[in-house]
Amino acid sequence: MIIIADSSSTRTEWTLLDGDVIVAHALTQGLNPYYLSRREISHIVRLGLPDVFFKRRWEQIYFYGAGCATPERNKIVELSLTAQFRTPVTINSDLLGSARGLFGDGSGMACILGSGSNSCLFDGEKIVSNVKSGGFILGDEGSGSAL
Repeated sequence: MIIIADSSSTRTEWTLLDGDVIVAHALTQGLNPYYLSRREISHIVRLGLPDVFFKRRWEQIYFYGAGCATPERNKIVELSLTAQFRTPVTINSDLLGSARGLFGDGSGMACILGSGSNSCLFDGEKIVSNVKSGGFILGDEGSGSAL
């Protein structure tokens, strides 16, 4: 069984999977490492997720998150999740998570429209090209204030 988490700055969606079967689903506060410390992330995870997420060690956790685009920021999330779950963790950007969710192992252009909009060209394995996001200050096209 694995855990897949998709996190924006606002909320994180957690899914516990056994093969193709969803065993549990939960929402917590967003876990952006630009705004939260390792300790704050650990606290949110421990108090926000139901007990079923902590019943055993899982095969792998795949975390796709806003703010997870540099090794330094990824390490903050990785240390927090490893401390809570005692499970191997893979951290990637929310943009890569969107691309994988849209195309699987196919290729295409993936976009995130929200606070901190972004887009990329995905080759079926990795992001091969993208324009650096301006973050929510310069790329707020999808927020409630812009709509």
